[in-house]
Amino acid sequence: MLVSANQMRVACGGASFSKQSKGSDMLWNVGTGWLVLAITVVVILSFILALGLDAVMGKDGFGATGNLIIISTGFFMGIHVANMLGYRLADLSAATMTGLAGAFVSLFTLASLKLILNR
Repeated sequence: MLVSANQMRVACGGASFSKQSKGSDMLWNVGTGWLVLAITVVVILSFILALGLDAVMGKDGFGATGNLIIISTGFFMGIHVANMLGYRLADLSAATMTGLAGAFVSLFTLASLKLILNR
C-alpha cells in the first residue's frame, strides 16, 4: 500500500516494514539505555541458543562462544543492512524478524563456508 510518494509500507503478519527514500538508521536513533538493554537481551538469548546449537552441531559448529558471537553480530548486522537499504523498522516484531533472519543467514553462511573449506 502506497502511503506517500517517499514511503512504501508492507504488512507481513502484523509486522510492518516501511521503505523510505531517506532511510534513518534505527540503531542510532534509540537512547543509550535502550541500546544497552537491547544488546544485553540479544547476547543473553544468543548465548542460550548458542549452547543448544553447540550440542547439535558439534564439530561442525564454532563452539558456544563462537556461535554466540556470530548470532549476536548477525542479528545487529541484519538490522543495520535493512536500514542501509532504506527500510525503517518501526515495529519491534519487524525488527526482531529482520534481526533473526540476519543471525541465521550469517550462521548458515559461515557454517557452510567452514564445511566447504574442511572438505
